[in-house]
Amino acid sequence: MSQGGADPVRDSCSLTGHSGLVVGDLLYIQGGRMIYNWQIGWDGYGQNPYLRVLNLTSTVRMENVANNIQVVRSKTPPFNWDGELMPDTRSPLFWLDPAVKKAYLALGARMNIANTSYISGRDWNPGEPGKLWTANLKDNNILTDWTESDLKIGGRDGNLVGTAASWFDEESRVGYAFGGAYIESSEFGEPVNQLLTFNAKTGAWRNETTPFSQTASGWMHGITLEGRVVLLAGMGVTNGQQGSVDLVRVYDTNSTQWYTQRTNGTPPENRFWSGCSVLIAAQDKSSYQIIVYGGANNEVTFGDVWALSIPSFTWTKLSDDIDSNVAAAPRYSPSCNLMKKHTMVVFGGNRVIGGSTYNFPQCDTDGKLAWFFDLNLLEWSSVVSGAEPEDYRVPQMIYDTIGGE
Repeated sequence: MSQGGADPVRDSCSLTGHSGLVVGDLLYIQGGRMIYNWQIGWDGYGQNPYLRVLNLTSTVRMENVANNIQVVRSKTPPFNWDGELMPDTRSPLFWLDPAVKKAYLALGARMNIANTSYISGRDWNPGEPGKLWTANLKDNNILTDWTESDLKIGGRDGNLVGTAASWFDEESRVGYAFGGAYIESSEFGEPVNQLLTFNAKTGAWRNETTPFSQTASGWMHGITLEGRVVLLAGMGVTNGQQGSVDLVRVYDTNSTQWYTQRTNGTPPENRFWSGCSVLIAAQDKSSYQIIVYGGANNEVTFGDVWALSIPSFTWTKLSDDIDSNVAAAPRYSPSCNLMKKHTMVVFGGNRVIGGSTYNFPQCDTDGKLAWFFDLNLLEWSSVVSGAEPEDYRVPQMIYDTIGGE
């Protein structure tokens, strides 16, 4: 153990409840809480007042992942991120608005961590209600010049709430956040009944009541059908039902109506602790796949990969590799982001292999916090090429399930 606080790379064990944002070939990771390496003497949860940037501009191999993650501690050019002022919350809203070259960071569940020895006792921001942070998007995909502004909902400061079920529509410039939790310790308890919307054109926020009380551990994506935006939400704990892997909540943004859609095929095993997901479209937009990885229930942590095909709402298992040396292995509360057209990047999470889900995780040491799943080859990959990537191809395995070719 170091005497001046924990090193965010060398002493890290796991990072959970963070949010990821893709800007070109850079993946920005913000928020969440750290477990520092308990195997070398650190003994609990700690703050994460850092900005991590994974750079996939050039070819990156698994053994060199740590060398391609920049940890921005305080006011490091060109990012100019101030870790003492910027909020460290769980599952914050982290959105890119390319039309005006901005990014937004808002809300997240409050982090109740009193011990600051991990960060050498210095100040950090556990989140403050009613605040929105905005960055400028500069050359080379750099987010910088963060500024704070008020966030009002119905004339009041917006409450701190964190959720993994959020999505920003870059065409209409409207962001959506479904359900969530107010404190970081209630990832799958104390669900919230709300749909937040943010109109980036006007700066207005709105809170709508929904038919569902939803925990922070679900997912949500949006697609455009016949000129209207439709939101699709799944998993988590909904109205007290844990997992609900065979049901999808559907919201039509034109009619503002909610529907429940039952899925087809053999679904994944029940899980309601956070996994993560990405949305990817066929080249002709005839179908979409929501790719779901990981997650846990009270007894089992998962490392399998599934596709939920839309519009047939049919499940297909893509991979059950949890043992190879390039697989992300069973874990919960990671982030997933689509990069390089057909690569799902899994970042962080608690890696639990055998034993209770509540156990401290096996540590991801030396800053090796990212894994790569190739959605064309349907396998975990040891390398992400810096060359121009191929387009996504709907795998034959999915066509065999849903029909077509």
